[in-house]
Amino acid sequence: MAATIYLVRHCPYQNPQQIMTFRLPGYALNSQGRKKAQEIADFFKKNSQIARIYSSPILRTKQTAQILSKTLNLKPLISSLLIEIDSPFKGIKKRDYYQNHSGDIYVQKEHLLGVGESIGQINERIAKFIQKVLKENPDKEIIAVSHGDPIMIYFLSLTAQSLENIDQRKDYIPMGGIIKLIFDENNKLESFKRINLN
Repeated sequence: MAATIYLVRHCPYQNPQQIMTFRLPGYALNSQGRKKAQEIADFFKKNSQIARIYSSPILRTKQTAQILSKTLNLKPLISSLLIEIDSPFKGIKKRDYYQNHSGDIYVQKEHLLGVGESIGQINERIAKFIQKVLKENPDKEIIAVSHGDPIMIYFLSLTAQSLENIDQRKDYIPMGGIIKLIFDENNKLESFKRINLN
């Protein structure tokens, strides 16, 4: 039988200065984010039988998972494998970054020399999480709340798509977006579906 993993990007959060937050502490969901998380929770309650909820340890993901958990009556489990990417660019304003750089952070010398996390490292840890969860939860429906780049890197790699200019893709997962992955009995991807609730 098939197992299903829903990759959920955290919902909108407070970032009035529009900085690149990455793993910085704080940055709670805003009112729009809390509303969106509740819409997602209601969607799952109506359309699925979720057995477990996992979350990145970053505040915005934990808060998203907590809202889902309350509606679905499940305790969220924290996994460091789902954490946001690590980059020396954390804390700078997005405007300043894009004025001085072109392309993803992963090709920038500041990221590379600053021991920023690589695409390969990100994909490896998310893949490790997925395989662990599939092994521990056969034939179950699971939610994993993470961040934009980790989700996109894993998904694009899994579906053999280009990993170039990830954050500039028109199909980049929005905050509160969902990617449904169905795996067969051998833990190989069987099908996928994007779910964006408006």
